[in-house]
Amino acid sequence: MKLPLILAALIFTGIISIACLTNKPEKEHVVSEVVKVKETPQNFSIIEEKCIKCHGPEKQKGKVRLDQLLTGEITREKLSLIKASIELIKEGEMPPKKEAKLSDKEQIILTDSFNSILNENLEQGKEENRTVYKRLTNSEYLNTVSELFDFNPKNFNPTIFFPADQRNHGINRIGHELKSSEFLTQEYLKAANSIVDKTLRFDSVPKVEKGKFTVKHFNTGLRTEEAAVLYASFYGGDNTQGAEVYVKKITAKEDGFYNIRILAEPKNQRHSFPYKIIHTDPEEPIRLGIKTGHHSNPNVKAVFDLQKGYQWYECRVWLNKGESPQMVYPNGIYSAHHLRFSLNNVPNIHELLGMKKQDLKGNGKHGYTGDRGYIYYNIFKVVDKLKTPKINIKEVNIEGPFYNKWSPAHNSSVLGKEKLSSTNWIAKLTDFAEKAFRRPISNEVIAPYVSLVNNQKRSGFSLEDSFKTAVKAIICSPRFLFQKESSQTLDQYELASRLSYFLWSSMPDKDLLDAAAKNKLKTKNQILTQVNRMLEDKKAENFVNDFTSAWLQLNDLGGILPHNRYFSEFYKLNIQESFKKETRLYFKYVLDQNRDIKEFLHSDYSILDRRLTKLYRLPEPNLKLAALDKNEYAGKAPSTAFVKYKFNDKDRGGLMGHSSILTVSANGVDTSPIVRGVWVLEKLLCNPPPPAPTNVPAIEPDTRGAKSLKERLAKHQSDDNCSSCHKKIDPIGFALENYNPIGQWRHKYRRKKVDASGSYYGNEFKDIKGLKSILLERKSEFTAKFAEKVLTYALGREITFLDEEKVRQIQEEFRAKNYGLKDLIKLVCTSPLFTEK
Repeated sequence: MKLPLILAALIFTGIISIACLTNKPEKEHVVSEVVKVKETPQNFSIIEEKCIKCHGPEKQKGKVRLDQLLTGEITREKLSLIKASIELIKEGEMPPKKEAKLSDKEQIILTDSFNSILNENLEQGKEENRTVYKRLTNSEYLNTVSELFDFNPKNFNPTIFFPADQRNHGINRIGHELKSSEFLTQEYLKAANSIVDKTLRFDSVPKVEKGKFTVKHFNTGLRTEEAAVLYASFYGGDNTQGAEVYVKKITAKEDGFYNIRILAEPKNQRHSFPYKIIHTDPEEPIRLGIKTGHHSNPNVKAVFDLQKGYQWYECRVWLNKGESPQMVYPNGIYSAHHLRFSLNNVPNIHELLGMKKQDLKGNGKHGYTGDRGYIYYNIFKVVDKLKTPKINIKEVNIEGPFYNKWSPAHNSSVLGKEKLSSTNWIAKLTDFAEKAFRRPISNEVIAPYVSLVNNQKRSGFSLEDSFKTAVKAIICSPRFLFQKESSQTLDQYELASRLSYFLWSSMPDKDLLDAAAKNKLKTKNQILTQVNRMLEDKKAENFVNDFTSAWLQLNDLGGILPHNRYFSEFYKLNIQESFKKETRLYFKYVLDQNRDIKEFLHSDYSILDRRLTKLYRLPEPNLKLAALDKNEYAGKAPSTAFVKYKFNDKDRGGLMGHSSILTVSANGVDTSPIVRGVWVLEKLLCNPPPPAPTNVPAIEPDTRGAKSLKERLAKHQSDDNCSSCHKKIDPIGFALENYNPIGQWRHKYRRKKVDASGSYYGNEFKDIKGLKSILLERKSEFTAKFAEKVLTYALGREITFLDEEKVRQIQEEFRAKNYGLKDLIKLVCTSPLFTEK
């Protein structure tokens, strides 16, 4: 098989080279590009009088220079500056308070003059304002190949080594940012080989094998005569210390589904140890999990809420070849290692162990003396003796592999229902290429792939192997890897792809392609028919996940983890995934129910599980309510459900009360009002402040505690270079100071009472509740900016002044529809900005 793979690699490299070349935008936005040569209007004496001394050749406050507007050519850079200047004049932020204000007449003259420049250059600039030739993002690629080849991306991810997509203000769908590289080219080749070889098979169905395993077959650190014992969560990294059990030398011989039956019992769900020693929830069922992979990157396959006594727990999970199923205790003691030391804090530990106190002393091994010694070196005996929470596993039965379908139906996503033959392979290859390229193709397009198969066959390779080589070439083609839009008005297939990659982050399905083939994406109602259907589809969760990651930077959650010493509950509750899930389910609820997006600023509810209510120090949720998440694991674990949870106060409602937001805007150790204020302005409110001036030093910490942070930041408020931005940044940051770096409420910070008061746009507030009231009064600003964010994500390019009229129309219709999120999505999908190139 070496020769066809080498030949394929050469062909793939040539095809990818074309892709790299064609990734250049046809007419990409360039800041310094001249839009139109035009002398500036005459009504600019006001700028010379009021602005040049702060924004001229000698001084450029905020890195803005306005004197160049008075001479020379009108460039894109100047036009963007003009648009920003109009907004600042309207908001009354320019001139600043210390300078003479513009009269009403001067404001009208200046804004009219600025608008005249924008209008005169509008038509000339439209040709430059096109969405570029866009590469699929890593997420879009993974979702697309998983549909093409019918595999679950949670079980097999061929993009794991792809370089991260470049982000622009969090969004990774901006066309001119999605560069290709030699390294990415090589990864596409590797991915094509692994995808096709794994999913397109022509051999016989693998034989089903059965295995019955008891305690003598288990590899674990702690066992009794009849059972292996789990007493700690694998999340703490203690995989050899009672945190996982796996069957010796048993790995999956083939990819496939495996039936796994486990005979297990929970012990000591309720116990007498204090929470700081055994930090498990006695009201929560003990859970049994099945996972694969290293503890640092586990792949959880199934979770069960255990019932009393020994019972059988059965599920069917997918295992990749070489994977070994491991039994774990997901909500057990966080760290078996730290348990060795925390048990020493139990005053009568020697009595519980039936020992004399002096017998607990160590022998000095490795420096462990005193009470640590015996417990440290005999932890398995100690845990066995004490009545701590644990799981006994008596027997495991494994049977597999099984398949929902096998050849030829096993490969039906590629081959259809008939077996590959010398008479139908061209038709099958053409059908697959049309799905991969997301449109009908001509004989000219399929011809190189047909030639490739014939050349392989002439070289002595089988039809099946030759066909697989051509399939690999197809998914390395620019027609697959890029979204090419060739004309001013999108054709029906291009529009179908825009819709699917916006709402599903994946390829169009058969219904969408059929609509394109029948020209049924022409009218607004036809488009809305598809949008309504697509938003009801499970694949719309891809939009929820990808957009919330782009908008709220959820992809960065976990980049800087909270300090274990100060925020141990983050680890004890293993709560990071719950953070993300709360925010995504909350967004999904607002979308599905078409609720007013002001609820992103404040609401009286969120979507919580048991862990989050413990972290937020709230009463337990009523899990009998309808669960708002679909458990992605096999098994039955109703205690893990997320439900709609109504708050009794206004401290927690809205995204600013989510731990995901409060954690990603902190540094893991402490909080900074400036960092959080900038984060909320830029991410949540979609209104980023300009970069900080280079000539202003950062605020140094006052180690003596003589001044509060608010007093020290007052320097920024009084500095002309900083005041215009910090009067927005600082109040938001201080309003969030009642939340610690993992989102828990606090009344004191560094032994001082938190002062969360401030003034925002001239309105005083005492705390986060007051700030949210002010933001809600100005919600039209938020809704307008949010609509632009959604548009940017949908179009795959930045919004410019050339779009202003159409953006304003969307915003006005959005307001008329009471700011429903689903309505906004529909307005975007039917806007000329979306339906045209």
